[in-house]
Amino acid sequence: MQLSDLLQHGFTLQEGISFLQKIAPKESEREAVLQVIWQELGKGVPLYQVFQKAHFSALTVSKIKLALLSGNLSEQLSSIAKQAQMKEKKWKTFIQLISYPFILVFFLLSIMMTIKYLLLPNLPVQEMKHQFGYQLIDHFPQILLWTLVFILLIAQGIKLVLQKQSPLQQLQWWCRIPLIRSLVRYSITITFCEEWGNLLNLGIETKKSLEYLQEQGNLPWIQELACTLMSGMQHGQTMLEQLEKYTVFQPSLFVLLQQGEAKGNLGSELLMYAEECFQEMMHKIDMYLQWLQPIIFLSIGLMIISLYILLLFPMYDLF
Repeated sequence: MQLSDLLQHGFTLQEGISFLQKIAPKESEREAVLQVIWQELGKGVPLYQVFQKAHFSALTVSKIKLALLSGNLSEQLSSIAKQAQMKEKKWKTFIQLISYPFILVFFLLSIMMTIKYLLLPNLPVQEMKHQFGYQLIDHFPQILLWTLVFILLIAQGIKLVLQKQSPLQQLQWWCRIPLIRSLVRYSITITFCEEWGNLLNLGIETKKSLEYLQEQGNLPWIQELACTLMSGMQHGQTMLEQLEKYTVFQPSLFVLLQQGEAKGNLGSELLMYAEECFQEMMHKIDMYLQWLQPIIFLSIGLMIISLYILLLFPMYDLF
């Protein structure tokens, strides 16, 4: 956004980047990126290739490439900045949604550890040590440790299985897991619709947009998908016929593709559909958390009740 403003105020591209270097925080990631851009431009590398080497999205690279041809670089940079802000806003919304359950889990673990290390060592009643509640709290650190070890072993096993598969095959594997299947599909559908829809909105034809998607270095699965779609189209298959073979997309996407191609405004409809999918995904995550939160609250309540029982048990034993 700052570079766009500088260009609109008469700065050249080199002058704008030089100015941003001067005001960038020292030893920051931003300063490092600007330094790389400055060095590459000094070698005569086109700006869009500089962004491509820095692993920017295919949409960003294509926008800059078209902007250099049409002469509206400042407008496209402003558009890129706004899209980045929208993605950041969505990410913050997602973090805010899932942060509360993590706080509750941390609170539950804190209660368990407090009872274990502060309360249990001071209890004088030996008979309580044979009760289930006492044993559970007393061995809680070991239970937690072995649970984490088990999760890490499962994660390592999944990693070994998936590393032999292509990025797209890995996503299809995740889509077989019932609990997360719908969330994975929403995430993949949103990303694909945003990337492809924005390219189509720039006036790029379908085959050319797939070529840009093949250059998507930060999303290997989109690269693989674009290559597969291009190969299929060369053999007479339509994009819709090929996409329907994949289980990583929301089924409603295929209906949209049929209608959008007929109306001729597929790019805009893909972007609106991506926003709708994002809202549906947030709603589904919220539903999952509504089931999870009562369980966490119940666990915290049981821990508090256990704490009172452990405190009151010696008093009743005196009578």
